[in-house]
Amino acid sequence: MQEAFGYRLAVDALRTTGPMLEKSDRNALHDGGIIAGPRAAPDAGCVYQRDVRGTRSSDVVEELRIPIVGHHVPFVHLKYKRADNPLMRAIRGTIADTDAVLSREEHDGLIRFSHALGIAFGVLDAIRDRDDGRIYVFDANNTPCVRFVGVSPADRRATVDRLAAAFESTYLR
Repeated sequence: MQEAFGYRLAVDALRTTGPMLEKSDRNALHDGGIIAGPRAAPDAGCVYQRDVRGTRSSDVVEELRIPIVGHHVPFVHLKYKRADNPLMRAIRGTIADTDAVLSREEHDGLIRFSHALGIAFGVLDAIRDRDDGRIYVFDANNTPCVRFVGVSPADRRATVDRLAAAFESTYLR
């Protein structure tokens, strides 16, 4: 985050005062929670992040699932989660055009972020902070899976077509 965007998501659990997110560094566990800092000693196998507040309304949090194909973001899957338990799976979602969700600077930062991790084809999970308006990437995956929560079958097909077209134009031409 620091290299790509100029700001950080990770925090030092030994020095951070107040709320922070503690979660397992293992994939897809959805086991995190907000804890109070500072910690006497960080738990092995956990990461600690800024408590990003992405509430869209009083009861819903919006997350962004962002596929990366080379230097392209073909679409953004907006996932909506319950605000009282935002670490659980999405309750609904929609597909949005990239330009409707991300600024050019954010798009370029996401590409820099991905490539710094060695991901040229993958997906990023991010949240936009309601207080500072910035995007924070909290997970990076080298397999661009989209679960299509809340997306119609026609939109699912169109989204897969967009992902395939981006892949073809980037890697097969």
